[in-house]
Amino acid sequence: MPACDALTPAPWTLPALRLRWNQVKNEIAPWWPECSKEAFSAGLDQLARALKNFSDSRNGKRKGRRVGFPRFKKRGKARDSFRYTTGAYGPADDLRVKLPRIGRVKVHESMSALTGRLAGGKG
Repeated sequence: MPACDALTPAPWTLPALRLRWNQVKNEIAPWWPECSKEAFSAGLDQLARALKNFSDSRNGKRKGRRVGFPRFKKRGKARDSFRYTTGAYGPADDLRVKLPRIGRVKVHESMSALTGRLAGGKG
């Protein structure tokens, strides 16, 4: 496959954004294998949703107020978050959660209620 130009536009759907990212990731982000793929996947999903809301708002397909073009949110200035959809993640003990590639992370709230629900099959 020939090298891709990083400036060519991509369609605003999640599969198209993911395909384009996979084509150019080694050129524009050589450090990406060190990170969890879930961070990129969740980011692309949120971008696709924001672009769809913007497009639908401009075309009159979306109810409510008009939505502007999605803006970049600097780390630490907005709610920093991402989600895991695959992999082995879950409570490690009462005060820690186990995340793929990251390991055990301390949480602010006790995990005992969640652990009890998971053990009872209600979580």
